[in-house]
Amino acid sequence: MAALTKRVFVVMATVFLCSAVCLPPAEAALVPIAITAEVTDVSDSHGLLEGRVNAGDLITGVYIYDSSTPDSSPVNDKVGIYDHYTPPSGTTLTVGGFVFMTDPGNVEFIVEIGNDVDCCIPMGGLLSV
Repeated sequence: MAALTKRVFVVMATVFLCSAVCLPPAEAALVPIAITAEVTDVSDSHGLLEGRVNAGDLITGVYIYDSSTPDSSPVNDKVGIYDHYTPPSGTTLTVGGFVFMTDPGNVEFIVEIGNDVDCCIPMGGLLSV
């Protein structure tokens, strides 16, 4: 019986190792995320928004990131920072007739994801320069 158990273990281990080595790696993908938000406050002392963006207005848009982008801060086990420098990564947001978007000729788009950062609170952020 012990020989049979050992043989089953060897077969299972072989199948596991072969599946780990023989399976193709997960493929990278461009991931679009739709955004819908409501403006809660507007501060426009220079009048750049021409009074066209007001509290209560709807912001709609999308951001796109590349799932193969490596964490640029791998030593921090609570926060991942993913820097994107090529199109189509970036954001496009529409509000009050304006379109705000990442410059495809100069992409500087950062996705930041945190877990258990401040007393168990998940966090995330986007920055497009």
